Amino acid sequence: MTARDIAKALAAVRSNGATARSKEAFVVLPLAEYERLCEALEDAQDLIALDEARRENAGQPGIPFEEVKRRLDSAKKRRRKGGSKAA
Repeated sequence: MTARDIAKALAAVRSNGATARSKEAFVVLPLAEYERLCEALEDAQDLIALDEARRENAGQPGIPFEEVKRRLDSAKKRRRKGGSKAA
């Protein structure tokens, strides 16, 4: 099962109801189980985003951590001053 499959399955559980054979169906779970499934869904979505980013950036040079940190700090300072441009 891929991360996409997991995300798809968990997204159905996360919604209030799901359709099954043209009828609304609901799932009742203990809160702790629901929260665990939501966290698993978010993890699966993060993995999907990571895979997509890796494909998009394949072959491109990386950015050193210190440069990323500098850009983020610079953007944060601009937001505090009322600017809206990203680094």
